[in-house]
Amino acid sequence: MAADADAALRLTSSLVAGCRHRDLMGLLPYALQLRAQALLLGGRSAEALRRATEGLKLAGDLGQAHRVGHLSGLVALIAAMSGDEERCRAHAQSSLAGCAGQDAAASAALATWALGLLELERGRGRAAAAMDHLERVVAGPAHHPVIAVYCAADLVDAAVQADLPGAAVEPLALLERWAEDTRRPWVRAVTLRCRALVAANGEAEALFTGALDLHGPSPATFQRARTELAYGQWLRRTRRRSDARAHLRAARAAFEQLGATPWAERAATELSAAGEASPGEPLPEALRGLTPQERHVVFLAARGSSNREIAAQLFLSPRTVGYHLYRAFPKLGIASRTELADLLRQGEPI
Repeated sequence: MAADADAALRLTSSLVAGCRHRDLMGLLPYALQLRAQALLLGGRSAEALRRATEGLKLAGDLGQAHRVGHLSGLVALIAAMSGDEERCRAHAQSSLAGCAGQDAAASAALATWALGLLELERGRGRAAAAMDHLERVVAGPAHHPVIAVYCAADLVDAAVQADLPGAAVEPLALLERWAEDTRRPWVRAVTLRCRALVAANGEAEALFTGALDLHGPSPATFQRARTELAYGQWLRRTRRRSDARAHLRAARAAFEQLGATPWAERAATELSAAGEASPGEPLPEALRGLTPQERHVVFLAARGSSNREIAAQLFLSPRTVGYHLYRAFPKLGIASRTELADLLRQGEPI
């Protein structure tokens, strides 16, 4: 609750070692759960997944149904961060099924948060679905006081993406109270990022830069990457593409290092929209006459996204997306989305 990653890592390491040394197998699943949570707080998601999976197996072998539910929710959350949708949904549903009829608020909150994060990382087109889950944790039937503060920033993000800024008021206030109580720089940084997301353009930049200053060498690398991504998106939308690219590159690199694949893809999408080609991928001859924005719209259209879905991802209007496709198709020598999809299937890198 104090958001102290260093202390959590130190104490849980000692706790797990003590359980193993004294052969306290009945307590070890709980110790592994706490260790996994500390590792996640410290930005070490791959190791967190290993410890959570070990604890889940042991809890199942020992018949600890309550612990199985909590660890299943934790595995679902880590899987959501990495974009492993199948694992996330399977473990979240298992956790929620196990919670039915039990006093297992923390387990239900973790599983519900995982499902919300899974929707959120897929962009604006899924923001409303993300909100449905996240609101249940922050102030709904899946509420848990500790987990609510950790997922409050995700609810702010989802509310902004869904163009429902009013829904960000309560979770932002919760974050601000938590930042005041904990006085942890990274919590204050996340709070500033969320304030920037709902601020007027004239106020947003100072909040973003203040957040990055506070992140500093914080172990919460995932949160710093989220701030870099949000700032880069804001810069691109305000037509400062050159400035945006530096922050989007930093976000993409951090997400790739963390194994947070969907977030890395979002950063790469934003980079492309800001005019940067993917490294190591030579631009096909047919695409060299397209503008960066036209190339990006064409790429998403070839993947099957509708004009409305493309518009949501790129912060454009569906009408503008249609205009870009109208201009791009003759340059590509095609006349329809079907031909565009055929071009992609034939191995033409777009």
